[in-house]
Amino acid sequence: GFFTYLIVLNDYGYSPRILMGLGADWEDAPVMCTVKGNGAPGACGFGCGEPKFDNVGYGKVEGDRKWCEDGCPIPGYGYADPFVESTFDGFRGFDAGEEAVCGRTCAWFYTQGNSTGNTFEDSLFSQYCALEPAGTRYGFPERKKASSTASSKKAEAGAFYWWNGRPQRFPNKEYQSNALAYAQTAYFISIIVAQWSDLLISKTRKLSLFEQGMHNSKMIQGLLFETCLGIFLCYCPGFDTGLGTRPIHGFHWFLGVPWSLLILIYDEVRKMIIRDNPGGWTDRFTYW
Repeated sequence: GFFTYLIVLNDYGYSPRILMGLGADWEDAPVMCTVKGNGAPGACGFGCGEPKFDNVGYGKVEGDRKWCEDGCPIPGYGYADPFVESTFDGFRGFDAGEEAVCGRTCAWFYTQGNSTGNTFEDSLFSQYCALEPAGTRYGFPERKKASSTASSKKAEAGAFYWWNGRPQRFPNKEYQSNALAYAQTAYFISIIVAQWSDLLISKTRKLSLFEQGMHNSKMIQGLLFETCLGIFLCYCPGFDTGLGTRPIHGFHWFLGVPWSLLILIYDEVRKMIIRDNPGGWTDRFTYW
């Protein structure tokens, strides 16, 4: 099950090294990763949390649009927004504190002596904040980091949103949540596949399955039923809402087959040893 789970998430762009330590907040905030020279993900974590939409400014709800609800877009090269948590080079990082990243407002800018160390952003701050009283409403008052637990979950400076196996400038929490749902569904299916062998090896204690044969019609009906049930839960519309299943790719059905065959082969060898060496170690400690 876990093998299938990791393979499916990897197919959707989340390699096992990305997943370590991020599970608790996976569905609450988009993952951000630094990028190595070869394009592979480096250190991964979470950036800023959802703004308080009862505040004015960027946190204000305008129609159905919530500004930076899942994270602010990363500005393109040559562009800047002094109130968001990223520059065109990626996430700012938490080295200067949460407010300097997530809670950037005109009031915060004034506490810095009207200087952030970035002359381009300082000029933008000065222009926006000079628009009294509108200027005082820009930014994200009281906004915090997304992860409320370990510091290792904080995104590092230079991180980009990570989905579809590559760095992105826009968050996509829906893609991230769906990748998890596909992996969980494939995990469930791999359990069904493994149960095929679990049922078959339970037919006999010592006799080979190939000698015993497949003459139990009820058992065959059970194998077919659990397989059809898995198909129904995966591909029948409506269950994705009620149970969180997804219509997984056909290839992902077969990820559990090698393990199912391994169970079957192991048990056939075990039974053969018991038959050849009655009363031996294998007979005494594995016979049931």
